[in-house]
Amino acid sequence: MLHRTTAINRSTPTRPSVLARLAAVANQLVTPVWGRSLTNALRPSRRAHRAAHHSTIAALYSSLETRVMLSSTPVQVSDINTSPTENTPLVQSGNFLYYVSRPADTGQELWAFDLNTSVSFLVKNIGPGSLDSNPGNLTDVDGTLFFTANDGVVGNELWKTDGTAAGTIRVTDINPVQDSSNPANLTDVNGTLYFTAGDQATGNELWKVGATGLPELVADIDPGPFDSNPSNLTNVNGTLYFTADDSIFGRLLWKIDSAGNAVIVAGSPPNPSYLTNVNGTLYYSAGVYELWKFDGTGNAVIVNGLFSSRPGNLTNVNGTLYFAVDDGTGGGNELWTSDGNPGGTRLVKDINVGEFASSNPANLTNVNGTLYFTADDGTNGRQLWKSDGTELGTVRATINNLGSIANLTDFGGTLVFTAVDSFGTNGVELWTINNADTAVRIKDINAGSASSNPASLINVINVNNPGLYFTAYDGSGTLKIWRSDGTEPGTVPLANVFTGSNSSSPAGAVNVNGTLYFAADDGVSGNELWKSDGTAAGTVRVADIDPGSDSSDPRNLTNLNGTLYFTAFTNSTGQRLWRIDGTGTPVIVSSEITDIENLTDVNGTLYFSASDDFASGTGNELWKIDNAGTAVLVKNIDSTSGDSNPGNLTNVNGTLYFTADDGINGRELWKSDGTAAGTVLVSDILSGSGGSDPEDLTDVNGTLFFTALDSINGRELWRTDGGPAGVTI
Repeated sequence: MLHRTTAINRSTPTRPSVLARLAAVANQLVTPVWGRSLTNALRPSRRAHRAAHHSTIAALYSSLETRVMLSSTPVQVSDINTSPTENTPLVQSGNFLYYVSRPADTGQELWAFDLNTSVSFLVKNIGPGSLDSNPGNLTDVDGTLFFTANDGVVGNELWKTDGTAAGTIRVTDINPVQDSSNPANLTDVNGTLYFTAGDQATGNELWKVGATGLPELVADIDPGPFDSNPSNLTNVNGTLYFTADDSIFGRLLWKIDSAGNAVIVAGSPPNPSYLTNVNGTLYYSAGVYELWKFDGTGNAVIVNGLFSSRPGNLTNVNGTLYFAVDDGTGGGNELWTSDGNPGGTRLVKDINVGEFASSNPANLTNVNGTLYFTADDGTNGRQLWKSDGTELGTVRATINNLGSIANLTDFGGTLVFTAVDSFGTNGVELWTINNADTAVRIKDINAGSASSNPASLINVINVNNPGLYFTAYDGSGTLKIWRSDGTEPGTVPLANVFTGSNSSSPAGAVNVNGTLYFAADDGVSGNELWKSDGTAAGTVRVADIDPGSDSSDPRNLTNLNGTLYFTAFTNSTGQRLWRIDGTGTPVIVSSEITDIENLTDVNGTLYFSASDDFASGTGNELWKIDNAGTAVLVKNIDSTSGDSNPGNLTNVNGTLYFTADDGINGRELWKSDGTAAGTVLVSDILSGSGGSDPEDLTDVNGTLFFTALDSINGRELWRTDGGPAGVTI
């Protein structure tokens, strides 16, 4: 039975009267609106509507299985490179470090580095062909990575991955009427993902991924198609705090209460910012730029009324709040601390002494209970400092001067950072501090005066190969992933590296019985099939399938019961389906089919779409590999000599669901048990030849969810349990 799970109202709603909206929120406020006249408070919000457009539907499918466990000692595997994009974040989720990379053949996509096997691989080519999907907002939620990406079909939406191609899916199309809901501010609150997104009906509001695994609107704070633009999402002891503008009272502090409702925090002034959790108490700057706090009960209270002091860089160090502020008395912007009470809010030290002179503390970082930061004392320029919270204990952290200090990171209780030496003999490299309070360079990665520009520093623990992971350029100008144990010998490149300035762009990695297969270009034989056992000697080309410098471009690598299947092209055969036989040699499965895509394992049977080069009256249809290892046509769905073009192949409890066009009903949802008789239309959702064009097929505990278009509701979310065909609105 098919069900449409929800409908989004596509008619433009009428904004409720101001009086009605005032009455609805009046019981949440116990203090007057701060610093605004009622006339200004009642101003309506204006939202710039996004122009709707539709892109040509295109998709590439890749398969990724569980990576093989290799030696506990990380070594460079081979001279083959997949370089991360400059300034990409490294985000750990489970046993993977995720990052963004842009090889020439796939565009900017999501990649992962297996922390156990030290192998980098493309997670999924989301953008069609070489187009960029531009993954962003990478956020770990209990071992699942959520992120945003644009597949070129429905725009920038919310995605998630478990590190496999099959497990990399769009969560849903939140804004199906117009292109892109533009999710942002992804925040994990005790296993629930909160984020902001916009649709045509509600504007940019607060959403979450609910218990069903699907996005839910938390609250339409500025009702109708207007934006409250929630921001500053902060988790404090399992409660989400954020700021939002309801277009009546302006931007205020909100929270999610125990019932899951969005409510205004009573007593808080407008325009809060710098939300910071300090041992369960929320600190922030608000009002006329003063320091406030809220402990979750009663009203928000001001900590210290230093007029327009603009506290910033709020940082928690073992339950003590540090921040930078100018108290307006002529001492300039300096380091302060607070215990949450006016009497306990004080200047730590006037580092740059003199009237109106400021040291401008920045980069505040907690390293094992000691605050490290950068500041300018007016004599030595911006240097590295440390503090124990006392004036005497606030001192220069190093006796030698450095420049361009940044990326302060706690690496197991040791400070690691990036900087350039004061003599200019070396560029920006990775540094630490020894027991003599001297800054020492860990390694000159890009030797000489050039800079390796280490970035995205992350301390990775609880894996086979723990350490400090980061990105950096070596002498070849290639950006790589590195790992360091804090010593020069222990600082090594981990991503696969191609000798010279070019990249081999390994792609489509899949584990088959402990051997990693992938496609790569060694600069001699073109893009061909390779394999690796995790050692340099064991990383070899399987075969030059298209001999010479031409590329066979192996794609769709899929492990089926311990046998590798893939597609490849040669000048003599064209594109064919291949497999690795018992001797390790690539062989063609069938010389009669081409245009092979969508390889999908359904409980040990390989299904795919293909065209028969020789059979008349058969276009691009559904095929499978039978028990004898032969490619056989499952069913000629479009018997009118056209193409049914099966797509979106999805395994749900051993049943294959997919989309196809039979030439009569348009593109609709189908299912198959592997026989012609058992390959049937599930339902004609949009009657006639137009087709409902189902997308986003997703298995949720044995129920198939998908989006589809009907003549009444437009594109909405549907589900089926595989029962008799039928539609329930």
